[in-house]
Amino acid sequence: MKKFTILFSLFLSLLLISCDELNTPTGDNRLLAFSLTTGDGTEYVATISEGDVLELTIPRSVDLSGAKPTYRISQNAQILPLPERVEDWSKDQVFAVKNSNTSSRSYLIHIHRPGESDAAPTGSVYLYTDEDLANFLKTGTTDIMGNLVIGAPTGTDSISDISALTRVTSVAYNIIVNPTYKGKDLQGLRNIRSAGAVLINDCKYLEEVQLKSLEIVHQDFTVKSKSVSRLDLPKVTTIQGRLDASDSAIRSLVLPGLEVLGGLTYTRSEDIGNISMPKLRTVNGDIDLSNLKGLHALLMPSVEQISGKLSLSSLAALKSLNLPHLTTLRSLEIGWANLTDLALPEAKTIGNIKINSAPELAHINLSALTEVQGDLELTSVGASSLNQIGVKKVGGRLSLDKLTSLSDVSPFLAQVKEAKEIEIVHFQGDGSIDLSKTKSLAVFKLDNCPNVETLILPEEMEKVSVSVDVGLMLPHLLEIKGVKKVTEQLSLSRLCPEKKTEVYGIESLEEVGSLSLTCANITRLYFPNLKRVTSGSLYFLYITNYYVENSDKAHLLPPSTLDFPLLEEVKNIDFNSHIIEKLNMPKLKKADKISLACNWPVQRNDDLKNLSPLTALEEVREVQLQNMKAFDDYSFLKKAVENGSLQKLNVGGNKYNPSIADLKAGRFTPSN
Repeated sequence: MKKFTILFSLFLSLLLISCDELNTPTGDNRLLAFSLTTGDGTEYVATISEGDVLELTIPRSVDLSGAKPTYRISQNAQILPLPERVEDWSKDQVFAVKNSNTSSRSYLIHIHRPGESDAAPTGSVYLYTDEDLANFLKTGTTDIMGNLVIGAPTGTDSISDISALTRVTSVAYNIIVNPTYKGKDLQGLRNIRSAGAVLINDCKYLEEVQLKSLEIVHQDFTVKSKSVSRLDLPKVTTIQGRLDASDSAIRSLVLPGLEVLGGLTYTRSEDIGNISMPKLRTVNGDIDLSNLKGLHALLMPSVEQISGKLSLSSLAALKSLNLPHLTTLRSLEIGWANLTDLALPEAKTIGNIKINSAPELAHINLSALTEVQGDLELTSVGASSLNQIGVKKVGGRLSLDKLTSLSDVSPFLAQVKEAKEIEIVHFQGDGSIDLSKTKSLAVFKLDNCPNVETLILPEEMEKVSVSVDVGLMLPHLLEIKGVKKVTEQLSLSRLCPEKKTEVYGIESLEEVGSLSLTCANITRLYFPNLKRVTSGSLYFLYITNYYVENSDKAHLLPPSTLDFPLLEEVKNIDFNSHIIEKLNMPKLKKADKISLACNWPVQRNDDLKNLSPLTALEEVREVQLQNMKAFDDYSFLKKAVENGSLQKLNVGGNKYNPSIADLKAGRFTPSN
């Protein structure tokens, strides 16, 4: 019976596994993206062509030894062999991508290595003069296997009419138009369907670049001429390299059939009015548009993937950007722009987002965005709400700076479940900020946010900083809750409430690497549960010069009592204040250095007479006391003197200024 039960259980398990396999989706078997990063950190992104060929262009001078591949395949698929195990990328590589149903698809990785040896390939044609053109036409050539060079780079030789070149249909390498070319157009090239690269140098006579049959450019398409005002490529579907029209006079860049682009650079132009690429789906590099004064329309409604960054800077006339189908973007950078609307509603992951100096940007739609893999920075942005930014995870730093139209940051921060660092600067809203459940949060900074009332932090942090500008009077002091341990530094800087406050501190704090305090108009600093300052200083500074130089603020005095009743361990104590009356540390046993000073411009403390609350102190290596006019009792050092731990005593300007020898002789007060 027992044997039957075991066999039946085994049969049932196999049946369930079979059923599960039947219900498992077959998935896909695509290689979606591929790049190589060389030893110098440069990444080269592949272009996917027809026939499942992925092409990369890497200069011959670049060393491929040790190159690291990065790739993306369909979910639940596997790739063989593993690209990270390939040792020689100088050769073509073939990979098979299999889906969960073992259906396989093969991909070829081909790396083109242009270099000095490609500058003049066999079969190149040089047309410097009309005679050169006539001689070439006699050959009857239709497919040029090398470069096609029109005009000389320098000199007086020139060619002005290339209309007879209409029989040429392809150029295997580069089409280069040099400065001595005197023609106004390139009509003679209207039948060319493919080229390795296109380079239009500074041709002062050339006004139009018309390549009406061109379908594919295997490398870059560059227009360097300031006289070119029209670019006509009605049939081009693929530019595998970068399209660069910087400094040109092109007024309208319309590429109606372009589907794949290696990258786009257009900078420093007052002429361009619109850029339209209605069928563009894939950009395998960066889009960099900057200092385009007249650009008012950027239309890429079909783009789905930008493997590099989308950078928009100093675009005064562009008011709206809508990329409705974009799902993947490595980095979004917008600066000094007059955008009012930004919509990337389908973008699910973005590497970094940095939007800076966009005061009119009121509407941001990133509703599908759940993760920013790097930093998310919004600075001087006009949005009054962040409820259409769906981010739940920030891999790096989340920075919200000068969002003056934003009145409530809490709903957005509540949806961010994970971030390494959060920075909130110049926020004028009030209420509470609760980050107690934010995973991985290590660093937090709150700077010039005077109306925030409560800050709730995770129990353990690395760095916490709260500060305001000097002279800024706070309607109330920030209450900090939750945090028990700050492993590196906790800084509370320039905190001064409008109304005098009797007690201020952080009740929950138990351990800190270093603690820095500067404040005024508070009578007592109180940290009731702080036990250890493990690696740095317990530091207090009163901003004396500011309050002395501004007589209307002279009444805003620093704390007279610094109270740490449970403190047992500290590396350094460094206090500078002219009205300290009491330093309460009854459980402190060991410190490396204790420094109490009263420095410029108020160089005296008339209140502190002794440090008798340090009754438990056993070991201290160095003590410095300066300008404490009433201080005359060094009895707190008896144990340190007896056990020999006190090595250095630096005193001056006090009522009593003994040497270590005096203390060893028992003269802890003048009367001794």
